[in-house]
Amino acid sequence: MAGYIGKIENFDDGIEQWTSYTERLEQYFAVNEISNEKRVPALLSLIGGKTYALLRNLTTPDKPKDKSYDDIVKVLKEHLSPAPLVIAERFRFHKRDQKSGESINEFPWQWKQLRKTHWSYKENNQESAVHKVKSQKPKVNSYQQKLITCYRCNKQGHKADTCRFKDQTCHKCKKKGHIQAACRSKMIKRNVHSLNADDSQNDEFGIYTVFANKDTQKGNNDVGIYTVNSKTKEITVDVKIDNKSVEMEVDTGSALSIIPKKEFDQMFPNRKLDSTDVILRTFSGEKFKPLGVTAVNVNYNDQSEVLSLYVVQKGGGILFGRDWLRKIRLDWSKINKVSVDNVNEKTKELLAQHASVFSDNIGCVNGIKGNLIMKDNVKPVFMKARPIPYALRPKVEQELDRLEEEGIITKVPTSEWATPIVPVVKKSGGVRICGDFKVTINQQLQVDQYPLPRIDDIFASLSGGEKYSKIDLRQAYLQLEMKEESKKYLTINTHRGLYQYNRMLFGVASAPAIWQRTIDQILQGLTGVQCILDDMVITGKNDREHLVNLEKVMKRLEMYNLSVNKEKCKFFKDEIEFCGHKIDKHGLHKTEDKIKAILDTPEPQNVTQVRSILGLMNYYHKFLPNISSVVRPLHRLLEKDAKWDWNEECKVSFKRAKDLVTSEQVLCHYDPELPIRLACDASPFGLGVVLSHKMQDGTERPIAFASRSLNKAERNYSQIDKEALGIIFGVKKFHTYLYGRKFTLITDHMPLVSIFNPKKGISTTSAARLQRYALFLSGYTYDIEYKNTNKHTNADALSRIPQESTEADGEEFDAVDVFMLKQLEHLSLTNNNIRRETARDKILSRVYELVQKGWTVNDDIDLKPYFNRKNELSISQGCLQWGIRTIVPTKFRQQTLELLHSAHPGVVKMKLLARSYVWWPRIDSEIESLAKSCSGCQKHHRNPKQSPLHPWEWPSSPWKRITY
Repeated sequence: MAGYIGKIENFDDGIEQWTSYTERLEQYFAVNEISNEKRVPALLSLIGGKTYALLRNLTTPDKPKDKSYDDIVKVLKEHLSPAPLVIAERFRFHKRDQKSGESINEFPWQWKQLRKTHWSYKENNQESAVHKVKSQKPKVNSYQQKLITCYRCNKQGHKADTCRFKDQTCHKCKKKGHIQAACRSKMIKRNVHSLNADDSQNDEFGIYTVFANKDTQKGNNDVGIYTVNSKTKEITVDVKIDNKSVEMEVDTGSALSIIPKKEFDQMFPNRKLDSTDVILRTFSGEKFKPLGVTAVNVNYNDQSEVLSLYVVQKGGGILFGRDWLRKIRLDWSKINKVSVDNVNEKTKELLAQHASVFSDNIGCVNGIKGNLIMKDNVKPVFMKARPIPYALRPKVEQELDRLEEEGIITKVPTSEWATPIVPVVKKSGGVRICGDFKVTINQQLQVDQYPLPRIDDIFASLSGGEKYSKIDLRQAYLQLEMKEESKKYLTINTHRGLYQYNRMLFGVASAPAIWQRTIDQILQGLTGVQCILDDMVITGKNDREHLVNLEKVMKRLEMYNLSVNKEKCKFFKDEIEFCGHKIDKHGLHKTEDKIKAILDTPEPQNVTQVRSILGLMNYYHKFLPNISSVVRPLHRLLEKDAKWDWNEECKVSFKRAKDLVTSEQVLCHYDPELPIRLACDASPFGLGVVLSHKMQDGTERPIAFASRSLNKAERNYSQIDKEALGIIFGVKKFHTYLYGRKFTLITDHMPLVSIFNPKKGISTTSAARLQRYALFLSGYTYDIEYKNTNKHTNADALSRIPQESTEADGEEFDAVDVFMLKQLEHLSLTNNNIRRETARDKILSRVYELVQKGWTVNDDIDLKPYFNRKNELSISQGCLQWGIRTIVPTKFRQQTLELLHSAHPGVVKMKLLARSYVWWPRIDSEIESLAKSCSGCQKHHRNPKQSPLHPWEWPSSPWKRITY
C-alpha cells in the first residue's frame, strides 16, 4: 500500500494480541481515510497468509470476502482472544507473588495491570471461594458461566425462588432451603470431580463425586475446579476388558473405575457382581452405593492386570479411574481428546494446519516420476498442427502461456513426436487444451498393466468404519512429473509451434495405471485409507482413530506436495458413495441408482412404448422363464385391431415385470474379471443405458440401468448428437466401473462407430459437440461395436420410456457453438437473423428437419451437399452448423461475401476467413468469382509485392566489394 501513512505488519499472534492489532488497524484506516467499502479487502490484504488461511477455515463454507468487516474481526477475536475464565483468573490474581528476578519497581506495575483487568465486586462470592484454597498447586479450570449463582444449589442459570431444591433438607446442617453442595456451614475437605458435564443428565447421577476411604486416608487435599458445560472434551482410551474392546474416558479425578449398569449388562451379561463398602457421592452431595464390583482382566499395550470395575445404576460413560492408572501405564502420545461436539472443530484445525494441501495451484509429486514405455522398433509419429479458428486463437494462446508459466509445458524447437491439439471451450469462456493422443502414442505404447485395486479388497479394508471422509485430488495426472526420456512422447503441435508436456495428462493410455502405482506408493503403510485413481476414502473405527488416519493422510499428501480440491472433499459423513456402492458403518449396500431407471419407469401411454417394454423383457427372457405369462396382458394390447385399454390387469402386469427385471435372477454383481459392456441408446425424448457383464456362456447379465429424459435444448439436437449424448451420459454415469479398465460400447448408430473409433483421430469437420465428446472418451480404454436396433432392445426401451430428468429444463447450449455464433456479430450477422431466415429458407428448413429427426436416403440434388455431410451437421440455437461453421441462409450469402471482401484481402485470405466462420454449398467458387469480378483486385493481383530498396554500404577500403 505505497503512498499510505504508516505501516501495518502482518498479524502474528506470537507478538501481539488480536485486540491490540485491530485497535492499531482502526487508526491506520482513519489516518488514511479508507472507506467502509474498502475495509474488508484492506483487512484481508494486511493480516498475512497464515491468518488468512485460519480465517478461511473458520468461515467455511462462506468465503472471507463475503463477510462484513465486523464479522471478520469478531470471528478472529473469538478464536484468538477468547473470553477469560473469570474464576481462574481471579485465583491467579490473588496468588500473584513477586517472581524471582522481578524488580521491586516492576512487580507493583504488573500487579496493578492484573487488578485492572480482573477485579469486579459483583463476583466476590466466587472470589471468596478461591481465596480460601489452601493448596499451593490447585487444579484450575473454570465455570465459564457469567450468571448469578443460586445459593440453594450452588448452580447458575436460575433464581433462588425458582430453584427446585428450595424445599430440600440439607444432609449436612439438616436445615431446609438448600442442599449440601451449597451449605455455608464450616466446609469439610473432600475430593470434588465432575464426571459428566451435560446439563441434560439426571442431577442425581449425572455428575458424581467418587469418595473412597483409601484415598481419604492418604490425605488427598487437592481441590478441583472443573469446567461444567456441554463442550467438555473427553480423553478416551481403548482397552480390552475380558478380551472385549472398550472405549473408556480417562478420568484422573475419579478415584475408581466405573461402568453404568446398562453398558455392563450389554458387555458382560453373565458376569456376577460382588458387594462393596465403597461410597459414591453426587455433585449435589447425596451419597449412594454402587450396585457392586467385579474383577476383570484388563489388557493394554502388552500390559495385563486383574482390576476392580464398579457398576453404578446410571452415568455418563465408562471411566478409567486413578485405581487403574496406578496399575496400567498409558501411552499418552496416542491418546487424543475427541468428542462428538468437537469433531468439526478438530477437522477445521487439521485442515488449517495443512492449508498447503488445499492450495488452488496444481501440486507436483516429490520424488516420483512417471515413465512411458514404447513398443520395440516403433516409428515416431509426427502430426501436423490442426487449423485453429481465428476466433479461438487468442484464448488458445493465453492458455498456452498459462501452462508454460506454471511449468506444465515447455516450448521446444524440434521433436520426432507431435500430437495435434483439440481446443475445448469451457462454460466459463476459457479454453482447455487437449491432445489427440489416440492417433499418435497410444497405438505405439506398451500399455502399463499395473492393476487397479479390487472392489472386494477395498471394501474389506474399509469395513468397521464409523464415519467416512472422501478426498478428491486436483487434476491428479497433472501432478505427476514425467521422466526426461518420456517427455518427448507428450509433445503437442500448435499453430505457435511445438510444446512438450512435463506432466502426465488425460488421454494417454497408460495414465490410469501409472497414476495408481504412484498413489499406492505415496499411501503405502497407512491404515484406514483406500484410493482409486483420484478418489480417496479415509475412515476409522471411532472418531478419534478417524482423525488420526486423516491427519496421517494429510501429512503424507503434504510431504509429497500433492494438492486436493477442497470443494469436492467430504469429511466425517455417515455414508458415502464409492466405486458405485454406498458404504456406511453397517456395511456395503447397493445404490438405488442401479435399478431406479427401471422402477421409476412410467406406465406406457401408447402401443409403441408397450412394444419397447416387451423388448426389454424379451432381451433377458433366459433368466425369466415365466415372463411370458406375466406380460400376457401387455401382449394383448399389441394384437391387431386391439383397442387401447390400460386397465388394472395391465398395471399389475407392468409392475410385476419391472420387479422381475430388477430381481437377483437377472441382476448380477460387478466382477472386475468379467468383460463389461455398456449399451447406449437415444430416442427423440430420452436416453437409456445398460451396464452389463458378458458371462462365460455368452449371455449378458445387467449390473445396473440408467435413463433420463431430454431437456428442452437437448430435444433440438440432431439425432446423431442425441445418440452421442446417450453414450456420454452412460460413461459418466458408470465412470467408477469403467475408468481404468477396457470395456465395450454398444450403439445402434453406425456413424458413431467411426467418429468415436478409439484408433482414429478426432475429425476436425465434426460438429464441435461431437469433437468434445470424442475428446472426453479418449481418456477411456474401450472398443465400440454396432448392434442393429432390433437387437438393441434393452437400452432402447429405457430411452423410449425414460425416468424423468432432474436436470434444468432451460435453454442449454454448447459453449463452443455459442462462442462461434457470437463471432458472426462482427460480420453484422446475428444468430437471431440466421435462425429466422433458416426457418424460412426452402432448402435449409428441410435440412433442419432431417438433421433433427434423422436422415433417410435422398436423391434430391439440392440436398446432396448436405447429405454428404450429414454426420457432421448439427443444430445450435436454431442455426445449422457444419463443424464449427455456421450455414448461412440464401438471403444473407451475398451480404456475407461482401463482408469477407470488404478489405480486398484476396482469394486465399477470404477462404481462410470463411473457413473459421461460415459455409454453404459452392462458397469457395463464389469467393473466387467475386474476386475476379472486382476491378480493384484484378488491377493489382498480378503486381508482385515491391521490396524496399536497400542501398549498398560504403566500402571501408579499396577492393572491398567487386561488382559483376
